[in-house]
Amino acid sequence: MKSTPADIRYYGIRHHGPGSATSLIAALEALKPDIILIEGPSDAQSALQWISDPRLKPPVAMVIYEIEQPQNAIFYPMAHFSPEWQAMQFAVRNNIPYHFIDLPFQKILSLKRSSEDEFESAETYVDPFQLIASHQGWEDGESWWDANFETYNGPEIFPVVSQLMAAFRENEQISPAHPSLNIIREAYMNRAIQKLSSKYSKAAVICGAWHLPALENPAKPTDKLKAILEEPDKIKTKTVWIPWTYKQLSFSSGYRSGVQAPIWYEMLFKNRNEAVLEWMAYVSNAARSKGFEIPPASSIDAAVLARTLASMRGYPIPAYLDLKDAIQAVYGLSHHDSFNELLSGIPYGNVFGEVPDSVDQTPLQKDIFSQMKKLRLQSIMQEGVAQHKILDLRKEANRQTSIFLYRLWLLDIPFGQPQESSVRHTGTFREEWVLHWKQEFHLKILEAGIWGNTLLDAILQKIQVSQESLSLEALIKLLDRCLYADLPGIPGKILQLIADKSNLCRDIFLLIRSVIALRHVKDRGSARNLDPELVQTLIENMSIEACASYSIQCQMLPLEDAENYLPDIPKFHIVLKSLENEAIQNAWKNALKQLTDHTDHVHQLHGISFRIYLDYSGADPEIQKNIIQLIFSSTHDPIGQAAWIQGFIYDNYLLLLFDPALLQLLNTWISAMDQEAFESALPILRKVFSETPSAFKEKLMDKLHTGTNELQNPLPVPDEARKAFLKLLEN
Repeated sequence: MKSTPADIRYYGIRHHGPGSATSLIAALEALKPDIILIEGPSDAQSALQWISDPRLKPPVAMVIYEIEQPQNAIFYPMAHFSPEWQAMQFAVRNNIPYHFIDLPFQKILSLKRSSEDEFESAETYVDPFQLIASHQGWEDGESWWDANFETYNGPEIFPVVSQLMAAFRENEQISPAHPSLNIIREAYMNRAIQKLSSKYSKAAVICGAWHLPALENPAKPTDKLKAILEEPDKIKTKTVWIPWTYKQLSFSSGYRSGVQAPIWYEMLFKNRNEAVLEWMAYVSNAARSKGFEIPPASSIDAAVLARTLASMRGYPIPAYLDLKDAIQAVYGLSHHDSFNELLSGIPYGNVFGEVPDSVDQTPLQKDIFSQMKKLRLQSIMQEGVAQHKILDLRKEANRQTSIFLYRLWLLDIPFGQPQESSVRHTGTFREEWVLHWKQEFHLKILEAGIWGNTLLDAILQKIQVSQESLSLEALIKLLDRCLYADLPGIPGKILQLIADKSNLCRDIFLLIRSVIALRHVKDRGSARNLDPELVQTLIENMSIEACASYSIQCQMLPLEDAENYLPDIPKFHIVLKSLENEAIQNAWKNALKQLTDHTDHVHQLHGISFRIYLDYSGADPEIQKNIIQLIFSSTHDPIGQAAWIQGFIYDNYLLLLFDPALLQLLNTWISAMDQEAFESALPILRKVFSETPSAFKEKLMDKLHTGTNELQNPLPVPDEARKAFLKLLEN
């Protein structure tokens, strides 16, 4: 017959609460339990062996993930002041066992995949802490809890917490509609408590305060609940430790159990008596580094005011709200924006944890972190803040860093963001990056583990599997990145795939963009062992195909789509001129002429094509005049005419000042329009001229308003349409 413990004590805590942690330590010292049971996923138990390793320094987090589908994962972060962390450290110091007792993550995954909806979580939730906080005049439930519980540091607080939680859960008006998942979790924890504590005389149970009533007075589980708990877990999970930061631990990061000011909580836990003055000194120094003028005495004055506010409210020490009020008053920051600017980033700073290399990791994690250490990027990862880095690729270490960063990109881990160089240079040896490690990258590494055990193997396998399904644009982007990632043999295979897909492509605008991108790849690939002749041949073939159908597809293009493709046409023209291929030059000229000859439906691409055609080959002045007269005849709507002008002067608006014929065209067109026609064209005209410098608009307005020798028969008095247009130029 199993023995039962003589004494089981329950301690309801706030996750990451320094007052809860201090009170818990005192309670454990008084109880001297034989075993400690903690709310935490029980399938992470194996990872707890590292708690005793002094090299595991919080803030850290356990990542529990499904082995077959690593994207299914949860993070379980802990700080030095987290009650769970302190409970485990107490167990290590006193050589007593400690266990996680919550529902395994593998069971949660199984429940989420279940077809039965009886145990799905409820969507609606009424936060009882927020409700009581609003009744007592607090901003939010977190501030209310902070003031009423985290400012105390004795074990006598736990019975109060227990009574409060019992009242919350008895009153359905302020209780959440109990999510079924909570019922399952609490039933599982009750079973684990009974099983694990049966051989001990004194057990301590540490759980989130909300669960206290269900654990102290467990309800008899239903048959359905028993069946769920006893069902075998078929999903396999694994747990690893990763470094964490105070920023990720803060409530502002989106973490539901986060706290407002982790650094303040750390100070409060480590040195309660001096925490207020230490915090004010820290804030003052941080504020001065941001350019705020803070007198030395302000720290003391703010600390005194914060203590006074706490005393007036009946609390033993200031809550975080008292600290904020004191800072705002003493530092003279009455303006809301100034106050927010001062506090921005200060509550969490740049605190980051450490995980020893010997901790369990996946093979891909080990390879990536080993390379980071070799390339001296580990400190940037740990600090978790954006840093600017310049790489001189003539140095082998920098070249390897560049390759490593581009390889991470291929696994969708943008640790580094390439930047436009801040220094003008003609060489290709200089790269500028902004490096910023984000905690979600740890999960991405776990997800990428399905592709291979090393960074290179994972990339090659992912490309092999995914390249067939990629679009033409995506393949060219992949090719560009592969060149920088130094993947021998891969660029050639991707080039062949691009060629095959381009032969089947009938969207000439996609081909045009592909030609532009491939030219960019060719320019950069010449220094990275990419056969330039292969790329040149591909560019030429795609260009010929694009030219052949250019006129037809442009004529069928809606106005809104034409504007989207407008920036591509001048770039395509530049690429074609650089090819120095006479056949392609002639094909492009013919395509431009065919489009300019068709004036039934005009838009931006007609305008830019006509301008390029004039620049490219010249045109008979009489033919040019006839085409323009057709476009601006009364048979065309003003919207299409405005779009034609937008295309014609795209990226070359000075034509309006130095081409008399074009200026006369604009003058005549604007003058001839009635108010209704002008209003229909106004959105496009506004877009065109809003992007031009004010000096240009002033000069153009002067010519149109006063008339010049360049204008034939300028109107002495502007009509309504011209008045509206001149007003547009004034803005």
